[in-house]
Amino acid sequence: KGEIYINLISFTILYYDCALTLPAEIDRFWTSRTISWVSGFYYLNRYLTLFGHIPVMLQDYWAFEGSSMAQVRITLTS
Repeated sequence: KGEIYINLISFTILYYDCALTLPAEIDRFWTSRTISWVSGFYYLNRYLTLFGHIPVMLQDYWAFEGSSMAQVRITLTS
């Protein structure tokens, strides 16, 4: 049970950090009209990290019991 809280704290810190750095990201990367290798790697690193944690969070915090597991599988695959 303790590892769930540790995971929750780490997810909270990750998303809080992303929220704090979002204004700087908008100024430096979103206003530019060209995509360089540097900005491409930045986007890949930032958003793969953000969206890659979603399945882990679902696995840790979703209660899979009985028919709800089948419903989640159908929802995620359709």
